[in-house]
Amino acid sequence: MAANTIKDITVEIGGDTTKLQTVLKGVNSEIKHTQSQLKDVDKLLKLDLSNTELLAQRHKLRLSL
Repeated sequence: MAANTIKDITVEIGGDTTKLQTVLKGVNSEIKHTQSQLKDVDKLLKLDLSNTELLAQRHKLRLSL
């Protein structure tokens, strides 16, 4: 049997999905914000490719996606 199993999943037919929708909206908002920041960093890197701080920030943002 697999060591990594998913536990505590409840399936509710015809259930209320309000909580799920709220969480997904938050996740989508965070992704859009991160993508916007990444786009800004990429624009700045076009001006100065040797900027190590921007390279580190871009790497960190890509990992968070």
